[in-house]
Amino acid sequence: TGFRKDAEGRIVRTSASGNRYFIVALDIPEEEFSKSFTHILSVPTDDMDPKQLNAVKWALECFKRCFDLDELNFNNMPGKTGYAILRKDSDPVYGEQNKVRKLITGA
Repeated sequence: TGFRKDAEGRIVRTSASGNRYFIVALDIPEEEFSKSFTHILSVPTDDMDPKQLNAVKWALECFKRCFDLDELNFNNMPGKTGYAILRKDSDPVYGEQNKVRKLITGA
């Protein structure tokens, strides 16, 4: 459905430790009683070790495949449909929350 932006209106954020990431807002339109939820994706940086860099790139590739994206263009992403296996986490403050366990990418 879109992205969660920081206080300055930026989609890509930087954590206190210097990691870059963005938060995708997702919804299950067919389920009228389901809450919207988010999924966090890291952005590759030069200071990542090779293993971490590979994992981050693979997560972004899975996201692109799931939502049939040729590239990560934030303007073209809202409204896309994808499928995922979800899990339900319980949070003492926010109650039950949907989380993405795995994005379905096809064959």
